[in-house]
Order: sequence, then C-alpha cells, then structure tokens
Amino acid sequence: MRICHLISRPEGRGAQLFALRLSEGLEQLGWDNRILAMSRSPHWARSTSIWEGRHVSVLSQDGPVSGFSGARWFKRAKELRNTVRDFRPDLVIAHGSTTLWYGAALRVLGVSSKVIYVNIGMASDWARAAKQRIANRVCLSRVDAVVSLTEGMREDFANTYRFDKRRIHVIPNGIVSNGSKNVRSAKSVEAGLKTTHGGEFELLSVGGLTPEKNHIELVEIFARVRERGIPARLTILGEGPERERLVSEAKQLGVDQYFRLPGWQPAAEAMTGADLFVMTSKTEGMPAVVIEAGFAGVPTVAYQVGGLSETVVDGVTGRLVKFGDQARFVDAIAELSANPDRRIAVGNRARAEYVARFDMDVVTRCYAELATRLVSGTTPG
Repeated sequence: MRICHLISRPEGRGAQLFALRLSEGLEQLGWDNRILAMSRSPHWARSTSIWEGRHVSVLSQDGPVSGFSGARWFKRAKELRNTVRDFRPDLVIAHGSTTLWYGAALRVLGVSSKVIYVNIGMASDWARAAKQRIANRVCLSRVDAVVSLTEGMREDFANTYRFDKRRIHVIPNGIVSNGSKNVRSAKSVEAGLKTTHGGEFELLSVGGLTPEKNHIELVEIFARVRERGIPARLTILGEGPERERLVSEAKQLGVDQYFRLPGWQPAAEAMTGADLFVMTSKTEGMPAVVIEAGFAGVPTVAYQVGGLSETVVDGVTGRLVKFGDQARFVDAIAELSANPDRRIAVGNRARAEYVARFDMDVVTRCYAELATRLVSGTTPG
C-alpha cells in the first residue's frame, strides 16, 4: 500500500515527529510512504538534524500561507495535487493543523485517494470562531475518516464540528520504545545526578516556544521553586516566537543562570538527565513528549488540560494540577524532589504503563488496520 503523509512544516514538534515515526513503522510492514511538508520551517536551520536522510519533500520554500483562500493558497494546493498524483497513494494521512485544508483540497481537485485527518488537539480550543468551525466542517465533508488521540478528544471533535462519531477512530499517540523496560532506582539516579549536573534537580520541558505552550508561566513557577530553596535547573527544548520573552522573564525573576533554551534537540537524549518533566500548556492533545518521559522513567507534572487526563494518572504516573494553580504546581514539584524513592517509583510505573499502551509498534498496527479497512471500503466513511 502507498501512503502519503501531509505535515505543515518539517519541525521537531509532536505532529510532525509522529508522522515520521508512523511512516517508518509502516515501511517496516512493507508499505511505501512519502512525507510532504506544505512549507519550509522558519526554524529549519535548528531542526534540520531531525529530518536529515528522511524521505521528506517540502512543497514550497516560502513560509506558511494564512487561511485557505487567495492565489498563493490555490497555487500550493495545485502543486500538492500534482505531486500526489505522481506518487499515486492509496491513502493520504493529514497530520493535524492546516493539513486538513490541503487534504480536503486534494479531493476537490480530483485526487481519488482516501483521506484520513489526524486530530491532534482539542477542537473546541482551536476553532472558537463560528466562521472557522464552518470552514473546517466544509473541509471535513471531504475527509473519509478522522483519528483522535483520546476518547475525550473524539467527543469534543464530534460536538465541535457535528461530525459523525462512527467516522472518528481513537488511536493514541505512539513512541518507539526500543524495548525500554529497565527500571530506575533512587541510588542509580542520584549517582547520575552528581555526574550529569552536579546534583541539581533537573526540570525539563519540550515544545514550541509559542503562546499556547504557556512557557512564560513555567518560568514563573520555576522561580517560585527556586525560592523554596530547591536547587533546580530548567531546560526547555524548542523554538518559536516566545524565545526572547522567556529569556527576558528569566532574567527579570533572577533565575536566568539556572535556565536554558538550547533549541530543538532530540527529547529522548535530554530525558536521561531529567528528574521531572514539566508542562504548563493551555491546551494539549496527547503529548508525545509526556509519553517519551514515561518511557525514560521520568514522571510528569502538568496542568490538567486536553487529553492529559487520559495520559497521566494523577499520583500514579505523574501529577496533574488544575490549570493556573501555580502554588499546587510548585507543591507537586517540591513533593517529588524531596522524595527520590517516590519519584522513581512513579517514573517506573509510568514506564511500565506507557510501554504497554503507547509503543509505536502497537500504534502502527492500529493505523495499518484502519487504512486497510478504509481502502477496502469496510469502514464507515
């Protein structure tokens, strides 16, 4: 089977990396895959290493097009149609964001391939304006099936767009586990801390430096953690328009010497030196980086938004805090920093549960089964 994956831009963000992992998993099944990016990333220079040697074609060297109207957008849609026709895929998988518009455009422009749209977030958070919901509903009428990452996201998507729930399939996010089954011990972790960063307590976050990720609040929380006397450091992996603001905020709060913004880097490598993974996003789907942290035996402390309640079990695989409650967030970090045995136990439980639920081999098989049924005409669509 031939699969064409549509991504917005080749960056180190969740939807794009998942498309890459899924294409590699399907290739192992003998399927032919191709990834098409709608535009070049503005942070390409810092994320190139992730995509080197990959079968990725960038449709346009220009930046992203706002909205789905105008000459530039139609020109890009026609370029996409011609490229897809040359490849002749059985199925097109549109991975979140504006790829919905392009997947729908393919059908309007005469491409006969089946189209799946992967819903990566809470639709009600991203489509608040009536005009936007109507436009997306029109696009969805051209899509054969939708994949949502959690049951809650499925319900939200169906309600937001009045979309037939029978055509929404729940398949979780996935990470390559590489057989990750080794448990951590407090002794081994504390020894690693002394070697890697002088015994300081390492907080890690990963995500685009954009307003919805709410890293500015994470920096404020970090300052309060330092005020508690916890010798912590904070590293945020990612790129985006909020970089300068975050640097300024850290300096203003007096924590800049303990704060790092190294850009896009493979999260798995950073996880090995982390004590806690922290996330203060305003909205989320099912973040792959939380799963990746669990695979590394690193507990998550996060605001309870989007699909996080179907990923992290509070008190079991991490801690979830009501959005905006900075004091409780600081308390959760302080509690786990003061009790290494508890922290390691929570991390090991996360690893055991996440490998069973989110291993990429399992997720790939779910997509392969859905694709086979969809192309053969045995799935509602």
